[in-house]
Amino acid sequence: MTRDFGWDSEGRFRTPSGDVCPPDVPAAEGVLLDLSQSGPASHLDLVEVPDKKMLVDVVRFMFLELPRMGDPLATPLLSAFGFVPVVAGWLREKTKYGIHVHGPSGTLKSVVCRALQALYGPDFSTEPLMSWTGTPYSLQSSGHGFKDALAVVDDYKVSTFQNPQAIQAVIQNYADGAARSRLDRASKLLPTVPFRGWLVSNGEDPLDGSASSTARILPLQWNPVKCGQQLVDRLRSFQKRFSGFTREFVGYLQELGIEKVRDVVDQFSRRGILGGSANGPRLAEALALNRASFVLASRCAHERLGALDSAELEELKSLYSRCEESWCHSLELRVGELEPGALFLHLLRDCIASTPGLVLRGNDTGRDSIGFVKGDALCLFWEKAFAAVRDLAGKSGNPFPLSGTAVLADLDRTRNIKRGRRDRIRTQVRRGGLRVQVVRIPVSVVGLSPDNSLDTEDDDEEGAE
Repeated sequence: MTRDFGWDSEGRFRTPSGDVCPPDVPAAEGVLLDLSQSGPASHLDLVEVPDKKMLVDVVRFMFLELPRMGDPLATPLLSAFGFVPVVAGWLREKTKYGIHVHGPSGTLKSVVCRALQALYGPDFSTEPLMSWTGTPYSLQSSGHGFKDALAVVDDYKVSTFQNPQAIQAVIQNYADGAARSRLDRASKLLPTVPFRGWLVSNGEDPLDGSASSTARILPLQWNPVKCGQQLVDRLRSFQKRFSGFTREFVGYLQELGIEKVRDVVDQFSRRGILGGSANGPRLAEALALNRASFVLASRCAHERLGALDSAELEELKSLYSRCEESWCHSLELRVGELEPGALFLHLLRDCIASTPGLVLRGNDTGRDSIGFVKGDALCLFWEKAFAAVRDLAGKSGNPFPLSGTAVLADLDRTRNIKRGRRDRIRTQVRRGGLRVQVVRIPVSVVGLSPDNSLDTEDDDEEGAE
């Protein structure tokens, strides 16, 4: 008897509904797969969908509808990770990474994550997900049974871990395939049970923001979706059959063979990412595996099932490339060694995008604003703008380590400050009949458009201190 779901040494994929075997390998005889004592992993199963038309409908929903109904950036990237456990297990990949989906409450993060968990068993569409409210050891133990499968852990909050080092230990052990040892009542060492699933974490708060943690658990921002109830209804209609496609995907990889699958992964290697950063190679391998899994799964839908035509396949490749480019830029900012000005501008863009009314336009007023647009310049009330960026960095778990003076000097060095007529960094401009002291930066560097509704002719007449 075995309790190991997934790939075995002969290339079979063990599942309660029957093994998926390569063409030249028979089903395992006399070795029963029993997951009944595996806790949350007892629901793992790849259940065949006998109605091929229904399966095609399921696949078309997964690849064509779901990305449009969910977060348009995050959904394709997260969906691709749903197939990574199968690909990585087939290749016996040693590199391990996960994804942490974070965003406001009520934006259907958990709904979509639950649907992806259903790629590995129809019962997951209704069963409770694992939760970060458990102890680190209980999470480790629960995740042990998810070999070669996705393992969703829901409801992450910073307040869950009173000791910040606890979450770092969970992440480190997960990525390294290690486990915390424990003693029994007789002080004998118990067998270690590492978290063998592929982690999808979900919650309102970002995880620990250190570069090392970010390279192991890739952060993915989730934004509100426009068609929430429609998405919920469509997922209810299809997600119980998701594992049927995973079963087909396993067979597709077996037909391709390990070498051809390895070639696809190597094709997408981004070894130059982050230059000489210590975390660059780990991140490059993760991105390559994520993209290759998406490409292989979409090819399976096209070649094995005929669920996607050639034009749709190319459209999906382009979609993923656009999403990955944005994601990669965000990861580089978090993991790479950024100059002070570049880091400040990145966080400033996030501040503006996430807080309506933070930047004023025209004759708008607002006590909580950090600046206003005038012509082609964003005029920042510097102390307020710097405080907003520092607060955002602190909430993400990665405190901003630089002074306002250092940031101003670097922005000036890189010509991202529009100096006044007296060649000073801080200038005086007129707004609402009053002169105010600001630091001006080009609107283009934070993704804003110019505003020419205000007169700029007499700006900086008297200079600034």
